[in-house]
Amino acid sequence: MRILVLNPNQINRFNWGHQLFKNEIGRQYEVTYYGKGFTGYRENLTIPKFIEKRKTKGLPKFDLIITYETKWIRDFQGIEDVNIPKAHIVIDYVKPRKDFEGFSVWSTVNKHLLKIKPDIIFARTNRDVADLKRNLNFEKVFFLPFSVDTYKYKNMNLPRNIDAMASFSTNPKVYPLREQIQRMICTMPIHSYIRGVSKEQYVSKLNKSKIFVNSGSVKKRLNMKFTEVLACGTFLLTEYAEDMGMAGFVDGKHLIVFKDLKDLKKKIIYYLKHNKERELIAKRGMKFVHNNHSNKVRVTQMINTIKKEVLK
Repeated sequence: MRILVLNPNQINRFNWGHQLFKNEIGRQYEVTYYGKGFTGYRENLTIPKFIEKRKTKGLPKFDLIITYETKWIRDFQGIEDVNIPKAHIVIDYVKPRKDFEGFSVWSTVNKHLLKIKPDIIFARTNRDVADLKRNLNFEKVFFLPFSVDTYKYKNMNLPRNIDAMASFSTNPKVYPLREQIQRMICTMPIHSYIRGVSKEQYVSKLNKSKIFVNSGSVKKRLNMKFTEVLACGTFLLTEYAEDMGMAGFVDGKHLIVFKDLKDLKKKIIYYLKHNKERELIAKRGMKFVHNNHSNKVRVTQMINTIKKEVLK
């Protein structure tokens, strides 16, 4: 299968996880990446003209177009005029509210999707799946939770000399508890790490940490921390997130859920004292993520759904 992926090259972003997922598509299929940061991208060239230029060079046609994250659709004019099956992956989809600052809201996403008319849509939460189906009157919307590049995120068997790590974006309007978590663990008599870190350094710090504390957004959804942390064999203490159960994450088996700051502090102390119990849960979580939530698994699931629903 030949696939055209329309999206900027995001490998140099602080959060490179989105590009790592798109890179996995290229491991499994013949993929052309087209967008800012990729060789050959021309900002003023429409997608129909880009495809026509390929045709004049004798290059084979595409079987599928994948667009990723709605805000970037505006960079690719004329997608709607191309007679090739299209799949779109929605990252954010929220009803406009002041505390959802930073998310892509319904009206913006709806406008772009109604313009390009994808044949199938994937969303990162089941709430988004339901909202997209209702708002767009469109049935082919499927749950595609975040996954992780297990070539990058893995247990490196480094000495775990950081007791508790809490490294993440702290915008209080989007992540109301994160600053409080960082302040709390910094006052505890433990070795903590809260500074911003990315890519290979982030993976290294995860591998040096006994515990990672995860706090979600006001949307209470699964985020990339679930898969990134567990893939490294690091013990995850997290707030509850919607879709945990549907994604197969089990509290007490793969990770531990905390209720509030008081409960979090209590559980940090407990699991730092109980090494064998902590390590067993972390090991089960790592095995579960590698078997069920790697980018390799997720891309296979996505393309199989596209084949079943669109490329019949």
